[in-house]
Amino acid sequence: MYTSVFGGFEKVWPPAWTDPNHEYFVVTDSATTVNGWSLRVRNQELAGSENPRLANRREKMLFQEGLSGFDFSIYLDANVRMASSIQPLVDFFAESGADIGLYPHYARHSVEAEVNACLARAKVTDQPQLRAELDF
Repeated sequence: MYTSVFGGFEKVWPPAWTDPNHEYFVVTDSATTVNGWSLRVRNQELAGSENPRLANRREKMLFQEGLSGFDFSIYLDANVRMASSIQPLVDFFAESGADIGLYPHYARHSVEAEVNACLARAKVTDQPQLRAELDF
């Protein structure tokens, strides 16, 4: 299990419930520890032009690179606290044979709708590139 917070954007809460079969990591640019999470500080990677939002996104997607000894990596948003075991969900995913598991967005049901929402909220730095990726 892992979460990612850069630039002090969110507060990381201690897990409300932990499974002894899982390890919990917080990847961050801060040296502040949080009970229940192992800290992986990656502030040196913020050097240069990368901003905290992009560093956070990178860690969400690429956390498992170079990680060994784990069958799965499960991302939890920093403001989400598990109330009970998610092992049934992990087992269901493992049986599916899929490479990635995601849950549906609460409001949007297509990649195009998400792209349009990101454009409307000015969350995109390279609009032509995003359009090209969507077209692809």
